[in-house]
Amino acid sequence: MIDPYFYRNHIARRYYLDHVNLKHEEFAAWDHKIQLIYGLVAIATAVSALLFVGTLGRRFPSVYTSIFETFFVSSLVAIAVFVFVDARARRRFRELWNQQHGFSANRQPEAQSSRDLM
Repeated sequence: MIDPYFYRNHIARRYYLDHVNLKHEEFAAWDHKIQLIYGLVAIATAVSALLFVGTLGRRFPSVYTSIFETFFVSSLVAIAVFVFVDARARRRFRELWNQQHGFSANRQPEAQSSRDLM
């Protein structure tokens, strides 16, 4: 298992990004695009949450409550969809990588049983 502090380290993050950009150009381009979409969806969710909470606090006319509620719920659904798409695409990338290159560095070799050693 990777040390959780690894990702907080700026040098380690820079090494990872350089590796991905140099060795996996298609994945890096896709990942940058997904990160941009995540950012836009996060901003839309924050704005819709503020608007929806504002209608509940009677800062806006009640006519807009259903509109802001729909906007807020749809942004939450968009987050769920993007998380699913991202996880599925990353899984496909790893499977393809393992097929093309063999053993993955992230997997631990299976332990041999005592019967196999005899």
